[in-house]
Amino acid sequence: MKWRRNLVRMQEKNVALRNFLLDRVESGQWPSGAKLPGARQLAVEAQCSFTYMQSVIESLVQQGVFVSISRSGTYVCEHWRRRLLPDTIRLFLSQSRDRSRTGREFVSSLRSRFPDLRIVTGFERAAFEFRVSYDLLQNHRDYLDLAPYFRKCFPDSSQFCEEAFAPYRFGGELCGLPIRFSPRVVVFNRRIFAECGCPEPRPEWSWEEFLECIRNLRRRLPSEAVLPYPSLLFDFFAIISRFGGCFLDPSERDPVRIDSPATVRAVEEYCRLLEILGPPKFRSAGNGPPPEALLILTRQEITQLFPDEDGSAFGAVPLPLPENGRRINVYGVELLCVRNECTDSRRIEQMVSFLLSPSFQNQFGRSRDGIPVRRSSAKMSLAGDGPFDALFRRETGCPAANYHLYSPELCRLAGNAIKLLTVTPRKEVRAFLRSWADAFRFLLRCDGLHR
Repeated sequence: MKWRRNLVRMQEKNVALRNFLLDRVESGQWPSGAKLPGARQLAVEAQCSFTYMQSVIESLVQQGVFVSISRSGTYVCEHWRRRLLPDTIRLFLSQSRDRSRTGREFVSSLRSRFPDLRIVTGFERAAFEFRVSYDLLQNHRDYLDLAPYFRKCFPDSSQFCEEAFAPYRFGGELCGLPIRFSPRVVVFNRRIFAECGCPEPRPEWSWEEFLECIRNLRRRLPSEAVLPYPSLLFDFFAIISRFGGCFLDPSERDPVRIDSPATVRAVEEYCRLLEILGPPKFRSAGNGPPPEALLILTRQEITQLFPDEDGSAFGAVPLPLPENGRRINVYGVELLCVRNECTDSRRIEQMVSFLLSPSFQNQFGRSRDGIPVRRSSAKMSLAGDGPFDALFRRETGCPAANYHLYSPELCRLAGNAIKLLTVTPRKEVRAFLRSWADAFRFLLRCDGLHR
């Protein structure tokens, strides 16, 4: 038993020294190309033996963070950010600067359960990554299939909300493990509406009422103070889905629906919105609640942006519903992804088991910060009587984003097409959609040949 205790102490010391060195790199204290102090000096600073310090430095040389030059010394590699280190976790941006109590508990729980895993900030990749839907959609081939680990840890999948898992089964492989999810709703700033003399949105507002609201606000406010410019894929999808539009429908003989009547109508209405908003202007990120009058947000984003609010300063309503539209929603989902290079099956099992455990999932359930994917925890999240609980209860259960239909190539094409669409004249929109649809059809044919 003594040798085991010694081994644990040695591992803990190696982790502490690795973090001691990586902290200096990721903080910028040692920039790319900088020469490290001598190992003896660093050992004195870290209060460890020279042998220990030299061993950890050498391991980081082998992993490509440092480079050793004979008779010159050890330097920070120019491209250290691109390295993929074992035993690392990368949070997505909203988590890394989450001001909510649940966000802090999220990070604290990870550190407590996995003290030997490093939460990296400067590296572009990590062995374990927490991603959002849109990120995974563009890169899902870079991640392991987590379905075998999920089945092993939780043979009874009925404990979980299947609607949160289905969109991320690409070709049968679960490339991202959902942790929590949320419908999207429209949040409005009551103070701004009152100052502009505009009536607040009613709970069952139509698309035309939404556009009229934007017009009224634009008469008094610049575009960037009304609504963030909806030029990203999930913004676009959230809007066209309410009209019954979509990109792909495998039940149709021609699965590409970009130039279908429903999608064409949806895109033309989307372009009407862009015209009313006017040319995009982007504000720099700052502290405090966002200054826009309207925001399309998930439940966890509301918690992050308004951590101390009780709901009196802002309200929330569903996304506007067009005439003959569909009451469906595009969920915001946060997922665990594991890089293909990760070979530590035991650690992957531990991570899957921990993140979907009742104790961890109940953290979100108690705070109602997003909707946990474990059913019992989700009930806790949706059982409250807060200012927006009834709204989220109603909007849960109608997801629309069939992400499992998209290859990374189709996703990138769609993202770029939406950006081009924002600068396309209205009279050319239908021709633009035909070209976009033909590009999708061509890529699908190529993908079929590849398979």
